[in-house]
Amino acid sequence: MAKYTYYTCQELADNHNNPVKMFRWNANKIGLFYNCLLLDGKSFGKNRIIISESSFKNLIAYAYDALSIIDTQPEYLSYDDVMELIPQAELYRWSPTVIGVFFHSALLCGKKSKEESRNLVTKQSVINLIQYTNKRFSDIANKPIH
Repeated sequence: MAKYTYYTCQELADNHNNPVKMFRWNANKIGLFYNCLLLDGKSFGKNRIIISESSFKNLIAYAYDALSIIDTQPEYLSYDDVMELIPQAELYRWSPTVIGVFFHSALLCGKKSKEESRNLVTKQSVINLIQYTNKRFSDIANKPIH
């Protein structure tokens, strides 16, 4: 039987200080990542969430990998375009605001567009994050039952 270690959002932020600071994460963002199905954990009421450290480490690894991907011909989308063009976004509890948090947290790549007066994300980074979430579901399905 596998043993999983769970921590609160604040404990994870404190225990993994370097990547948390680098990616500008905090306890509130970690809770949002849980709510958007990017992390494994358990919820007890409205404000009490514990998250598995292994899923948090996997998300950190994903964020590091996302930084190293170079898209030579990026196709940029507004946050609203993502919601309109990618149906999984709504299923995974995303909203234009959540997409903005992902962008500012290094989970999505993009740019600040002065011409459009808003931030844009690359379509490929959105697809990568959707694929990461899909893979998490298959990994969860293969976890031992205890």
